[in-house]
Amino acid sequence: MGGLTRMCFAVSIGQRSAGRAARHMCMNADEEVERLCSVLSDCADVRTAVDAVDHSMRRAGVSEPASSAEYIVGRVVGANSRSALRRRLDQSIGGPEKELIGNLSMRRIVRREPVQYLVGNWDFHHITLNVRTPILIPRPETEELVELILKSETVRTSQACSFLDIGTGTGAILLAILKQRINATGVGIDINPEAVRLSRENSDLLDLSARTCFQQISVEEFIPETLFDVVASNPPYIPAKDMQALEREVKDHEDTNALHGGIDGMDVIRCILRRTSQLLKPGGDLWLEVDPSHPERIEALCRNDISLQELTFVEKHHDFRGFARFVHIRRRR
Repeated sequence: MGGLTRMCFAVSIGQRSAGRAARHMCMNADEEVERLCSVLSDCADVRTAVDAVDHSMRRAGVSEPASSAEYIVGRVVGANSRSALRRRLDQSIGGPEKELIGNLSMRRIVRREPVQYLVGNWDFHHITLNVRTPILIPRPETEELVELILKSETVRTSQACSFLDIGTGTGAILLAILKQRINATGVGIDINPEAVRLSRENSDLLDLSARTCFQQISVEEFIPETLFDVVASNPPYIPAKDMQALEREVKDHEDTNALHGGIDGMDVIRCILRRTSQLLKPGGDLWLEVDPSHPERIEALCRNDISLQELTFVEKHHDFRGFARFVHIRRRR
């Protein structure tokens, strides 16, 4: 048995030691990893390594196998984008690189770790963010939210908007906006201390620290020094009944508290709505990413709940898949 095969086989044996149920669930995946490691030992270049990983992930039923293979191999050979990887397809690879490819592939195939956590960073709306478990991975839908905010009248007509990002996570929403609006400033809050550390780290990497502040605090407890022009949030919004249907990549590795929004998915959303008048300037905008079942409920709350009488439901927007995903609310002047 070659060194690469021994390494991967030993790791998969360790994975199987977790218990009989885990052994049963992972048996086929472990066997596929062992087979992949054997194939990788014979790979001479990047192209054959990508093909080998892609093939094994397809056999193991991993979602998006081609992109997973490209990102994993790209990380190992120093290609920081898929286009850069394709320029290196004929580059030779050695034993240490094959071992690392095998190890990362094992984590993707057996443990179903998201490829974003494996490569350690991810592109989001013209910026690159460091990502690590369990902080929520920025999604394409949230890029659409950023676009809606940037195109809004409030942001387009103001020279120096102030932003609040509730549940900031990696800092994705706030940092993407500030990168496009050079005179804007913002605050990001999150109850997870690791999220606050990561968002500060990303702010430093993007040279935005002078215009940002990140705090570990809940939206209920946050007291702003001044009111904001725009409040934005991608809060926990998944209803309880939908949590078990999430893919393993999500429910096994991402923070449940950043996903689960309570019985109807609106626990944190209701809290944000109640606090909006104490956070947002008169005439300011609140933007939320929500579950498709929420826009009508939120509109009804704004219309009928006397505690929300300062808020006007402006409109809902659909995401690229056609789901009602975003709501725009304004505080009355």
